[in-house]
Amino acid sequence: MAAVFAALAWTLPGTPSICAVLAVLPTMFPQLTGQYWLRSYAPRPRPRRMLTKANIRFFVLWILGLVGIALNAFANSESGHTGMVVGVATATLLTLAIGPAIALGRRHADERRLNAEFED
Repeated sequence: MAAVFAALAWTLPGTPSICAVLAVLPTMFPQLTGQYWLRSYAPRPRPRRMLTKANIRFFVLWILGLVGIALNAFANSESGHTGMVVGVATATLLTLAIGPAIALGRRHADERRLNAEFED
């Protein structure tokens, strides 16, 4: 999925290179649907470390895709480049900083809810 995203981001000319993000959807929807369904039966899994050797390839391909979109879709826009860099950097830092805490909080809420259902 990440390889297709990166390839489309670099090969689609101009503004349509933004549509490369659509390559992510076929894997995102089944995961979200499965997580939503599973919430009724088990708590969310504990958050894993995000920066592992297994994820390095994914992050590299994701960054390559975002660079491809920045260079193709915003070729003549200095503010477009700046906006993408600031947006991606901010989202990455927030995800790494508060993402695990939010996931752990949701897991605890799921555990409390499921325990309350089993007590009835």
